[in-house]
Amino acid sequence: MDGAKVISTKKIIALCCGDAGRAFIYGIIASYLMVFFIPSESGSTLPAFIPNAGVVFGIIYGLSIVWDAVTDPIVAGMTDRLRHRDGRRIPFMRASFIPYALCALLIFFPPVHGTSALNAVWVGVFLFLYYTFSTLYFIPYASLQAEVVNDPQKRVFLFSINSGMYVLSSALVYCGFSLVDVLQSRGVAELTAYRTVFAAFALIGLLLMLVPVIAIRERDYVTSYTQCHEPLFKSLKAAFSYKNFVFMTLAYLIMWVALTFFNSAQVYYVTTLLNLSKSFVTYIAAITIILGVASYPLINKLSAKVGKKPLLVSACIVYIAQYAAIWFYRPIAELITPEVFAILIGVVTAVPISITNILPASAFSDLAQYDFICTGQKRTGMFLASKSFILKLSDALVVSMCSALITLNSIDGKATVEGVRATAIPALIASAVCLVFYAVYDDKGITGAIREYNERLRQGSR
Repeated sequence: MDGAKVISTKKIIALCCGDAGRAFIYGIIASYLMVFFIPSESGSTLPAFIPNAGVVFGIIYGLSIVWDAVTDPIVAGMTDRLRHRDGRRIPFMRASFIPYALCALLIFFPPVHGTSALNAVWVGVFLFLYYTFSTLYFIPYASLQAEVVNDPQKRVFLFSINSGMYVLSSALVYCGFSLVDVLQSRGVAELTAYRTVFAAFALIGLLLMLVPVIAIRERDYVTSYTQCHEPLFKSLKAAFSYKNFVFMTLAYLIMWVALTFFNSAQVYYVTTLLNLSKSFVTYIAAITIILGVASYPLINKLSAKVGKKPLLVSACIVYIAQYAAIWFYRPIAELITPEVFAILIGVVTAVPISITNILPASAFSDLAQYDFICTGQKRTGMFLASKSFILKLSDALVVSMCSALITLNSIDGKATVEGVRATAIPALIASAVCLVFYAVYDDKGITGAIREYNERLRQGSR
């Protein structure tokens, strides 16, 4: 941050509303897209919109995420080089939040009420548009978050607020299954119930993403811009020239592989493996969120005392145990009831997910500032986009694999026990590899260099 003002807690909350909005809209896609197009329950009345859905849907979804990854560094280069009276980030956010929400909603309105290749085309087109506008909003948004705070520990506070709002919004999204059940109990058709809930979530998300656009005056906090004049690929290459950036990116990438498998299959763990109602997902989410948010002050204190790395390594260990339990769910299910098993998943993962939500984002912002200290180039957008680029390529692979695994040995295109259980193996392996990369990340070296730089600035201003 090189602006004249220090951002207040009130403005931090306004800024974090953007991610709260994303939680609603991304949550529609992450939590419901596969369930909507590949129903998880035999009694579902949802039409089979896409032919051979397990494979075709996986291909469409995977390709759209590849497109999302490719556009990240392009948009990052554009926003890093933009010259506008309102700053480099806000103009992009202002132009993209409405089409982002609208395209997310339209995915669930394919034109043919039944199985049709036209529906597959429709879903593919709007998924591509959804990811395009997502990039146009959230690459500048993430860059803005990194630039308005320059102290490593205050960044942890910012991303704690950010994560808390995101998680609480995600909790409301998980209530969608219960809302659908309520609407159905009042005579609303299942398809209409889902679409009504999605429309409400999209509207809430749109309004929340508007808040930072109108509440944050970028030039109040970043007034002395150091433009990045490097070409796109040179800037991208520079971001990967730091071994610590490579370690953190690979660790986050591989961890996200594991989490994507878990998030994509979570409903199926509850409904297919444990034979519980899909509304039980709401209870698990509530437990995870309450315990996770309650752990935020502890995570802030521990990260200040011992650093980010020990906490991230500990989270990976818990993830490994969790995925092993899912793979061996049969002998465990003989000892405890399905309800207790599901609740334990929520309890055990609460703190690790909080660690995962807060600390990597803070670490990437640290790395962007460290690069500026070393080079004088302001490549914040490119740093964050480089991470996002690699991350989304992994997402493309994972989503394609997950949809195929979930329908393993299926004769009707629906989830199978063998397939759902199999998703735990790649997630477990990814968590183990992730642990190694986090272990070699030099967190103390990066944060120490930033504190020394900030101290020199303070002394120079006296």
